[in-house]
Amino acid sequence: MPVGIQSSNVARLCSELGFSGKHPGRKEKDLTCLTRSFPIDSLSKGTPRPFFRADSLEALQLAIQFCSENQRGHFFWPDNSHQEWPTWLSDQPKCVPLYGTINVRELSPQSQQLVGPPPPKGTRRRPIKAPTSAGRRNSTANGSSSEPATSIDFQPDTETFALYVNHIETLDEDDEKPLHAFTQKWLRSNAEWPESADPRLYNFMHTNRCYDPNHQEDRKELAMVNVLRHNTEIAELHGHPLLYSVLKDRVLERVDFLAQNLITKKILAFDDKNKIQMVKAFRNVWVNRGKFWEKKRAGDPFEGDGLRQAIRLLDDLK
Repeated sequence: MPVGIQSSNVARLCSELGFSGKHPGRKEKDLTCLTRSFPIDSLSKGTPRPFFRADSLEALQLAIQFCSENQRGHFFWPDNSHQEWPTWLSDQPKCVPLYGTINVRELSPQSQQLVGPPPPKGTRRRPIKAPTSAGRRNSTANGSSSEPATSIDFQPDTETFALYVNHIETLDEDDEKPLHAFTQKWLRSNAEWPESADPRLYNFMHTNRCYDPNHQEDRKELAMVNVLRHNTEIAELHGHPLLYSVLKDRVLERVDFLAQNLITKKILAFDDKNKIQMVKAFRNVWVNRGKFWEKKRAGDPFEGDGLRQAIRLLDDLK
């Protein structure tokens, strides 16, 4: 069997190249999926693509060609302060041979046989990862909780209601200012998520009832990503599928984090079908969010005794 055909070898090599799944957008499949598409791109340009042994000069030349086109080498292995993967500028002698081995393993006739036939049309290649019902119900932003799970019918006290109002007042559905933190440098360097983006993401989550990244439709995922990158440096990612994949993964991870945070604050809860939903009391506040935003814009937010006024306002609006 030619060098580099075994799947276990590919996982190990991908890990050596920094694609171990420990960081958003750096899973094994993020590297190998583009590898598989490369011969298709070559054939479309009229360049037939023969198969080579992984340890051949031809395989090495192919890897160099792949990494040079569209600066893929810089994209796959950008500078990183924690040295958690090799960098293109200083580690090309390591990156190119390893990638050549992966490239040939993924594209060889033998490896295609190992992959097996594609699944029937309309089915998923892999099951969606989802925590157990018990684990999801007891999870919080900081881990498991010993407190009983909040129910959809939870009735908030004044303090919790104040939290609801405060949460609403931090949002603004008319905010379309560019989120300047969304830059290519931020996306490529795996820097921390910019909290300045959270209000807009919260607003999208509430408006579209998007609280569980494991069960989002592709259409909603795309809309969510586009809302955040609109008019930013990363608004256009055509020709950079891996970069878009990194952004989508980071957005969905943040959705999961924010949803767990809202569960902790008793804004969200699991319904009897184990689906994350708004608590009914918060939903009543959200439906009437315009009233709260009007008060805030007028410089008269609900505070202190005003909270009781807000509660009465909601009672009147029911």
